[in-house]
Amino acid sequence: MSDARSFGGWQDERSGFIGGLSVGGFTLIAAAVLVVMVPLYRGAIVEELIAVPIAGLLVAAAMVRISGLTVFEWAHLGSRNTLGSVFGQQVFASGAFAPARVDDPAGDQPVDLPGTLARLRFLNALSGYGGKYGVVYDPIDNTYAIVCRVRYPGLALADTETQTARVASWGGLLQSLCVEGGVWVRVAVQQRCDRDDGTALRAWATERIDPNAPAEATADLQALMANTGP
Repeated sequence: MSDARSFGGWQDERSGFIGGLSVGGFTLIAAAVLVVMVPLYRGAIVEELIAVPIAGLLVAAAMVRISGLTVFEWAHLGSRNTLGSVFGQQVFASGAFAPARVDDPAGDQPVDLPGTLARLRFLNALSGYGGKYGVVYDPIDNTYAIVCRVRYPGLALADTETQTARVASWGGLLQSLCVEGGVWVRVAVQQRCDRDDGTALRAWATERIDPNAPAEATADLQALMANTGP
């Protein structure tokens, strides 16, 4: 039996301007420092007593998170939502009222999606195996996104060598994509962890039964599939 292959070194994705802060959060921290330092530099004790609570509020707005967002980010989203409502930017035009593309009015038009999703374009590319891949193109960020479903329902029926080889191949593929300076910006993997009742495995095995297979082998496989489950 081959040794199991393990992979390490995975890092959580981090984003931010400086120290994980957004540009607005960093600006608030810088403003808090100035609010404290200016009265201190001038030697104004009374002004310093007033400046310290104000600086504390600025730091709290930049650092305290509520449901994953900072107070400043919530305030920013709220103000944008209010301004969008006032100026009618949240009106969703669809169908005959949807504006056509300026660069190609006779070509494929944007899909009826609201907000920033309206800029997305759904393209396709040949797979090389007689099929096509669906690709989502973002012209603003100049990125392409593709969703791939990888499954092998018969893995439970394979021997240990085959199982290890297939898992190692999948891990090696992910490892080859996650390299610094590569064309792949982000790879997200979602794995099904809930227990299967055996329906998918039975359907997979039934579709692949050879009509010319011996009756005994077919009967044994059907009996084995009947007992599959969590």
